[in-house]
Amino acid sequence: MTPSAKTLRYVVFALACAAAGVLLRAPVLKSGFAIDDYAQLAMLDGTYPVKREFWDLYNFSDGSAEEADTLRQKGFFPWFTHREIRLSMYRPLASALIALDHHLFGDDALYFHIHSALWWIGSLFVVAWLFWALLPPSVAYVALIFFAVDESHTLPFGWIANRCSSSSLFFGTLGLIAYIRYRERGRAWPAAACALCFALALGFGEYGLSFAPYVAAYELWLLRGERRSSEPRPALLPRLGRHALATWPAALPCALYLGVRRALERGPLHSGVYVGPDGDPAGFAWLVLQRVPVLFADVFAGVRSDIWNVGNLFARPWIERGWVGGHWWVEPGPWRRAHTAVGVVTIVIALIAWRFVARRLDQQAAQPGGERIAHVRWLAWGGALAILPVVGSFPSSRLMSIAEIGIAPALALVVVWCFRDFARRFQAARVRTAVAAIAGAGVLTLHLVVAAEASRQESLNVKYSSIAIRKRNLTIDADPKRLHLQRVVVLSAFEYGMSLYVPYMLERHGRRPPRACWPISLSPGPLVLMRDTARSFRLAPDQGFQLLANAPEELFRDPNVPFKRGDIVDLGGLKVTVLETNGKHIQLISIEADVPLDDRSLLFVMSTPSGLRRFVMPPVGRVVRLPPPSPPML
Repeated sequence: MTPSAKTLRYVVFALACAAAGVLLRAPVLKSGFAIDDYAQLAMLDGTYPVKREFWDLYNFSDGSAEEADTLRQKGFFPWFTHREIRLSMYRPLASALIALDHHLFGDDALYFHIHSALWWIGSLFVVAWLFWALLPPSVAYVALIFFAVDESHTLPFGWIANRCSSSSLFFGTLGLIAYIRYRERGRAWPAAACALCFALALGFGEYGLSFAPYVAAYELWLLRGERRSSEPRPALLPRLGRHALATWPAALPCALYLGVRRALERGPLHSGVYVGPDGDPAGFAWLVLQRVPVLFADVFAGVRSDIWNVGNLFARPWIERGWVGGHWWVEPGPWRRAHTAVGVVTIVIALIAWRFVARRLDQQAAQPGGERIAHVRWLAWGGALAILPVVGSFPSSRLMSIAEIGIAPALALVVVWCFRDFARRFQAARVRTAVAAIAGAGVLTLHLVVAAEASRQESLNVKYSSIAIRKRNLTIDADPKRLHLQRVVVLSAFEYGMSLYVPYMLERHGRRPPRACWPISLSPGPLVLMRDTARSFRLAPDQGFQLLANAPEELFRDPNVPFKRGDIVDLGGLKVTVLETNGKHIQLISIEADVPLDDRSLLFVMSTPSGLRRFVMPPVGRVVRLPPPSPPML
């Protein structure tokens, strides 16, 4: 078979992988807008509480007390938000593309989703190009299908606001290809192309920083090859310096991006979920030690990192069976420590397995024609280290799409080796043959069958949760003729969609939004409400739960900066006073309105399976129990 025919067959296979990936995730094309999409559309329409330019749509709060107060008073941020919170990502090109979509397509979300799908398809093809250029054909085939079905691509594929991940993946991979050409041929134009592509990848967001570890791993791989060479070579430090200088096409865009981001004061601050080294370097380092194993277990062992954020919801069946104590249900700490421990075990097992893989890889690379297989080494290390730049976001499978570029070839190589060994030694019926077959089948099942099913399920979850939240918010238990005159108090909400984004969803779908929408609790547990006076009531978490003790609440306030007893937050119509704390979490609050609680200008609601249902305040002196908030169900 001629080389051109081999390439054509691989292109057809890449087309099939792209089609399979789109079919797995096709449900999200009809999911419509979701959460941050509504806020960004409001920024473009000028209805967001603070002004934003078209290139700055990921700047939800700039860290100023004035903006935080405005956002809290309008209800886009809950009352417990840190007064100087900064939730601001520097993604100018991603913002501009959303603005362009809005200009071209208006409110037709389908075209936004098709646009996102095209970016993902494009990124798949440039990754396929990278694999074909570097890897043995058999490894390239298996790696590409692993990459195509991996769950990490589903949310960027289906969540418009997270499209920036696919765009960064597209240009970053092109930049990596250009970098390898530049280092192999030493020409100026691949170096310039590399710098341009990396700059574009970073223009779409900080995800582009995850390509820096690939460049570093490639240079260390070249350095290792020099060390093993029999030719005379200079001392180590001069060689390190030479390789470091050679990285300028990648290092320069990264340095410029970080410098501009710092000058514009972008990046997270005072959030317990989105974190960076700017505010608390020691705290950030500790969080890295916790989250890296969680993300590592996701990409290697299929243990979803998303459950780090909602672990207490998963722990309930374990508690009912008596497997773990009740504190697992009400506190995130035990669950997260266990999740990190699973990740540490995964890292240890992966490093042990890598010793055997690396030894055999070196043996085959030393043989004639083994140059291609040697690339798996630096790709694997680059993929593992690509986790580090994204660890500041809340743990999620969506962060692993760029890491998959290096992880998929390593896993594919193991599968190819295992089945080749099995085929060669089948007649011998040795134990080693059976082990190879089991190992290959296990990796293939986990990263193909299980990953494909996880992607399908995730796409269905994205679709139906988006539809359910939108439908329930649009059918809020309120008088449509009076809602725009009222201030809505969401006593308990399951998540952000049925609290923070209610006004934006109503307005986007032709309904007049309320004057304000104030979320009170995002805790997953029940609450006890005590009516004290005509204008005030107290609210306490029940059954051992506490406020500010889960990821949805930690997003808006670092738990290491707790409230103190007696702290007061004025929302411009509602005043919240902290009455009891345990030093870190809140156990009792008092809420006082500027009018009697029965006044028609106030509307109290709570999150139920059928949506936001009206809550009628009890008489003065009465105590009622509010059930745990429920997710919206179709």
